[in-house]
Amino acid sequence: MTKSRIYPHRQNKDGSYESICMTCFLTISHANTETELKGQEEAHLCLPSLVSKRADYKREHLKFDVTHGHI
Repeated sequence: MTKSRIYPHRQNKDGSYESICMTCFLTISHANTETELKGQEEAHLCLPSLVSKRADYKREHLKFDVTHGHI
């Protein structure tokens, strides 16, 4: 079973579109129409090193102790 991912699209000033992976935060596709982004979205695999760095960042910077604030 594959995990469903969300790829928000951003429209650029020139009218082209970009697709962003919300797991690794890479811009994974750039195209003239949103329809053209789908193939790259389906083929995208996150780089394990980027996902790992993101998880490490979360562990270090997003810890919260409800009695004393951030730890």
